[in-house]
Amino acid sequence: MKPTNVLHLVNILGVGGAEGQFVERVRTTDRNRFRPLVAALEVSGRHVESLRAEGIEPVAFPLGPSFAHPTTAWIVARLAAWMRSRDVALVHAQDFYTNLLAVPAARMAGAKVIVSRLDLAHWHGSTRRLVLALATRAADRVQVNAMAITRQLVEEERIDPAKVALVHNGIDLARFDASADRPLDEPLPIPPGASVITTIANLHPIKGQEDTVRAVASLASTFPSVHLLLVGEGEKRKVIEDCARRLGVADRVHLLGHRADVPAILARSHVLVSSSRAEGLSNSVIEGMAARLPIVATAVGGTPELIDGRSRGLLVPARSPERIADAVARILSDPDLGRSLGREARVFAERNLGIDVMSRGFDRLYEEVLAPKTARAR
Repeated sequence: MKPTNVLHLVNILGVGGAEGQFVERVRTTDRNRFRPLVAALEVSGRHVESLRAEGIEPVAFPLGPSFAHPTTAWIVARLAAWMRSRDVALVHAQDFYTNLLAVPAARMAGAKVIVSRLDLAHWHGSTRRLVLALATRAADRVQVNAMAITRQLVEEERIDPAKVALVHNGIDLARFDASADRPLDEPLPIPPGASVITTIANLHPIKGQEDTVRAVASLASTFPSVHLLLVGEGEKRKVIEDCARRLGVADRVHLLGHRADVPAILARSHVLVSSSRAEGLSNSVIEGMAARLPIVATAVGGTPELIDGRSRGLLVPARSPERIADAVARILSDPDLGRSLGREARVFAERNLGIDVMSRGFDRLYEEVLAPKTARAR
């Protein structure tokens, strides 16, 4: 039987956890049942080559100067026509702008549509939240990656819970382990014997890296070998550098920028810290779990669905550098505790977060959305 054409629509294919998960979703599609097509508002970023390696050439549908510009209607019509020409039966949108575009384009093309809600919409204002809620209601289904997002949709936006499909983020553990065993792309700027704390996140205000810098400053006298690696790039770089300088720990805080060798960096780390002030389902926490690291994470969004605060890692309140410092100190002072937390975290990842689990979840979701109403009712 011929595979069904499914269009995956994304904003940009750049660096980031959500973009990486998008590529994994496309890469692991069951090609016997679904033929993945990819369109992007901007075909750029390192993941373009990842898709090409899978035999998929992304198609560009660039927006005008703003989403409110009149040319957006033309983009919707152009996208719908392209979908009809490719016999697209289902479109799965990934993010804010593509959610808004996908719903009307799918209706014009006679296709089903899934929108993604992968965070708590914490950076959107009231107008954006409203239009996103309207698009979510108009879609056939809405995919989330955390129960925290389901609760927000149902309780705050009054979305029918029957429309919400939970598919957790996944990680290819075999590929991760192979990457962890490889040499670093570049040496780490730390001395031998350092106690290494690592944070992986774009340097965005919501990620709260300054809280971890403050925690390191308070740990420095008790743990003189402690160093912090910040993997990621973004608008807060200078703010974080200034914070480290003010606190006298600039020589212990190392901003590495974007790195493609994250598994190898984690293999050389002792603790992973997630200091986010809001989250969907944290990819950096999942990577820390895969690396068998003890994790200290803020209890926000979907993070408590990964880290239970007892056997798989330690949870702390958001915006609490002193609590981050206490939790890290507890782990560094008790290597057996750290090993136990890391071991249990890996077991949880193997059972619940493997790439095969995620792939089956998406395949099941697509089958449900595409099935005739009579079949779904059985």
